[in-house]
Amino acid sequence: MQLKPNSPTFLKVLAGTMFVVFAAAGLWLLFLAFEIGDVYPPYSSHRTELDGTAVLYEALEHFPDLRVARHYGPAVSAPSSTETTIIVAGVSPSDWYLGDEDELGDLISRAQKGARLVLALQPSLTLRPLLERATEPKERTTK
Repeated sequence: MQLKPNSPTFLKVLAGTMFVVFAAAGLWLLFLAFEIGDVYPPYSSHRTELDGTAVLYEALEHFPDLRVARHYGPAVSAPSSTETTIIVAGVSPSDWYLGDEDELGDLISRAQKGARLVLALQPSLTLRPLLERATEPKERTTK
């Protein structure tokens, strides 16, 4: 059986083939994005790129006495024992309170109950002059 370029059967086979190729390419790109970590927000512990914290998470997992876990819910449901450290990474220096006063209050409440709270700020160009002034050597004046 030979298919002619203008026959309905040929067009159906061509459309089916194109659908399969596009679907396969789309799935491949989706899996590639998950592998790289692009689908996760910046500073996520799932991101393996420079703006991710996956390396920190995986390094902490290797300590035998530590139990490392990701928390996906609101801060009010986060553990608050004295053995808990909550790391919030990628916080903007100008918006360090996370933009949500209730969330900040819940995090502070956890810290007051004994948990450790670590806020890791994003790099900021507005802080650079302040940091440069703080780290530049002081000139000595002699009388």
